[in-house]
Amino acid sequence: MHNKTTARLFLFLMIQILLPHAVIYCQAKNDLLDDLDVKQKINLLLQAAEKKRLASSGFDIRGVVTDVNGIPLNGVELRIELSRPNLQTIVNSENKNKTITINSEFHIQEKGWTDINLSFMKNGYYSETRSFNSDHLQRDLSKRDVKEKLQVIMTPKGPVADLSRFTDYLKYDFKNNSKIICNLSKFQEKKDSSDKKKYEIEMFTTNSDAKEKKHQYLELDIKRDINKNIILDSKYGNIPCPSSFVIRFCSDSPNDGIILISDKESNITQDDFKKKYTIAPEEGYSEKEIYIDLGQRGSDGHYPCELQETFFYFKIGNHYGKAFLGNILITNDLDKKELSHIRIKFMVYINKVENDRNLTSFL
Repeated sequence: MHNKTTARLFLFLMIQILLPHAVIYCQAKNDLLDDLDVKQKINLLLQAAEKKRLASSGFDIRGVVTDVNGIPLNGVELRIELSRPNLQTIVNSENKNKTITINSEFHIQEKGWTDINLSFMKNGYYSETRSFNSDHLQRDLSKRDVKEKLQVIMTPKGPVADLSRFTDYLKYDFKNNSKIICNLSKFQEKKDSSDKKKYEIEMFTTNSDAKEKKHQYLELDIKRDINKNIILDSKYGNIPCPSSFVIRFCSDSPNDGIILISDKESNITQDDFKKKYTIAPEEGYSEKEIYIDLGQRGSDGHYPCELQETFFYFKIGNHYGKAFLGNILITNDLDKKELSHIRIKFMVYINKVENDRNLTSFL
């Protein structure tokens, strides 16, 4: 009798304190609840509260789709993907997808969903995606409805170029005094045009002081003083480390080099880089080095650093390309209290056709 009284008191407190908006729902289900244990009752109460919150969540999104010149686009395929928490499970979610065709203008109204993903597609244009989340846990009901007015600008695709694409890591190994560098020399080797190896990009390891290197390559190096000693002017915890590093474009030709895009324009995304920067400049490749600050650092021994992505065009001989630098990872030898290695992710696109500045790729 005592246990039954305690359980009823606990259930009453849950209703009064935590879930007052579910009381009406519970009263309608009294006959069912009397036959359930306390845990089942609480689960039903939670589901009732969640169902009520979800019902007040939704999206009211309208907008227009244009090209880069502001001209409305007709015949755009719009894929709508909706999702929300599954009230019966913790991990899974419920989903609803549909695809419609729009003529420039669109208006989407959906209730009872917490997430929406919109994909705009049209032949001859790069796709565009927009995503929104409705915070159904907001106490203020007016904030649970997402209302947006969009202008979606679709960028036309040019003729797709015959590109070599390559992704890997440049690495500097402090322990072994060596580097893993990206060899681009094969683009300059005179071979039969049917030889696919002519357009290979490869990584290889070299001693950091070695004089025999390939003619054209990208390498990761550390900022040094006039005597070529590494400048360790910062710390990871108690371990001395450099505050910046260098991406070096090495070539025998004075006409080869880099044009840094990130210096001229800010807030460039990888998506922008692929869609908008599709024609390499004909000349101006005067830079050979990019200095990048390491930014904020932690104190543990193995972690990625926050690094703003860096984008640039480059030219090797008669071939044009573009590249971006991404995440950097630093590893420390905690036992010896010294740096172990540093690496940075990169991706390059190079046009296989000589003197062709087109860098348009499939996404």
